[in-house]
Amino acid sequence: MRPPASSENIVLQARKLVAELGFKKTGTEEIARSLNRTKGALYYYFKNREAILKAVVRFEARKLLRRVMKAVRRERTPMAQLRTFFTERHAQVRKLTSFYRKVSLDF
Repeated sequence: MRPPASSENIVLQARKLVAELGFKKTGTEEIARSLNRTKGALYYYFKNREAILKAVVRFEARKLLRRVMKAVRRERTPMAQLRTFFTERHAQVRKLTSFYRKVSLDF
């Protein structure tokens, strides 16, 4: 059974392919094929490849911010919040190093 071609599924699959192949090698053909869809199904949700990749970047940024803010909200004092912000942000970025490492090879 093939997954539905929703914008969220397209972004998640594109993120997975970017992590495996890098930005340069992740095209609409690869994304569509991995979802068992046509490129037209992607264009229903996104104008072009760049729009999909921009959505991947926004997805990663929102995910990072949510995780950091969740940790910060647990702290009571401003100083503890600030310390938690920096330590949690660093920890979250470290978790994404394999993703960022593959992507950074493109630039």
